[in-house]
Amino acid sequence: MAATAGGTAVVLLPLDWVRWTAAAESTLREIDARARKELRPPAVVILLTGKTSSIAAKELAARG
Repeated sequence: MAATAGGTAVVLLPLDWVRWTAAAESTLREIDARARKELRPPAVVILLTGKTSSIAAKELAARG
């Protein structure tokens, strides 16, 4: 996790494949909450190096 010059929190996740499961949702919520608590950013961006299932892409997009 890092912050840009503008304060946006950027989380880099070196993952090959993400599918939407309860564990994935819980982990991403925890990452988001920690970034917001520690950095108090105007926005949080999560960057994945791999691909997502169509459902995971839809769920991530719905959460911004």
